[in-house]
This record gives sequence, C-alpha cells and structure tokens, in this order.
Amino acid sequence: MVAHRFDFSTKSGTPIYATGNGKVTKTKKSRRGYGNHIVIDHGYGYKTLYAHMKRYIVKRGQKVKRGEI
Repeated sequence: MVAHRFDFSTKSGTPIYATGNGKVTKTKKSRRGYGNHIVIDHGYGYKTLYAHMKRYIVKRGQKVKRGEI
C-alpha cells in the first residue's frame, strides 16, 4: 500500500472538519511531537491524523461524519 501524506496549516483557532465518515481510533493530549492529536479511521485502509490542535471535542471510539467539527 502507498501512503500519501499531506500537511495543511492554518491560523490558530480555525475549526477542523472531518474529511470523511469514520471512527476516532486515537486521541492524545501532549506537549510534544504532534501535540494534541486524533486519528480517524475511514475504513478501506484510509486514516486521517489531525495534529497540533489547541483542543479536541471527540472521544476514542466515537463515530464521526464527513463535515463534522
């Protein structure tokens, strides 16, 4: 499998929207590395990492829909 990596940046405080339906498989609060971050598993081998967040409002195991904050 080929891993595609894209890195997007924006102003601090900008809302982050789920790129597709999926399940939150990781949530981590940290001051190192990726900082506060989550991973959404979209199925079919696709996962999205959202990193360097000020805070997040989802929980591990939560299902999310495309376009949700």
